[in-house]
Amino acid sequence: MEIVDCINLRTRPDLESSKLVLSNIERLEICDCDNLQRILDLPVNLQNLKISNCPKLESIKGSPLHVPQLEIVDCINLRTLPGLPAKPQDLKISERNELEGLPGLPVSLLQLEIFDCSFVPELNPNLQVLKIASNHHLVSFSGIPSSVRKLEIHYCTSLQSISDLPTNLLHLKISNCDHLLSIPDLAPSLEHIETSVCSIIWKIPYLLSNLIDRWLL
Repeated sequence: MEIVDCINLRTRPDLESSKLVLSNIERLEICDCDNLQRILDLPVNLQNLKISNCPKLESIKGSPLHVPQLEIVDCINLRTLPGLPAKPQDLKISERNELEGLPGLPVSLLQLEIFDCSFVPELNPNLQVLKIASNHHLVSFSGIPSSVRKLEIHYCTSLQSISDLPTNLLHLKISNCDHLLSIPDLAPSLEHIETSVCSIIWKIPYLLSNLIDRWLL
């Protein structure tokens, strides 16, 4: 189900109590609703929720969200969430959201993407894919779970150091982090590395040399 470009919509109707048979909706996309301010309870069987370009959205009310896949993009007035999905697998928060933080990330979360936000939440121990971009407040990055297999960091212009990398990391991509000067030794498991427009780039041959030496041991 899609709700698109409804400029007069101010509150998303309670689909769960609608006379229409809508409780079985599995996918809901709400976008370009310029005057939408609140979203009420969501259908209990919802599997995928995307909310984008709703500049006046202030709250998602009701019971905690329960969708496995959640994406919130370009909702500049949304500052809090009532709770994260109980068993999410994929969470994306991006583009000029004013969220001040996130509740504790559920252990079921496998992929997390946070773009254009000023915070990094406490990461759950089962995370496998982590992507962070355009966090201009991030200076030092630590506490990356050992479960992470793919790590991408882009346009974090204040980032100066990454203190640890997961020992089982397979893919590492860092770009446009102009002030990044320090990263730890690369994991022997690493299969792919890509860097661009970073001060750290001159150290990559040395880090790769160390990695090759460890492979040969």
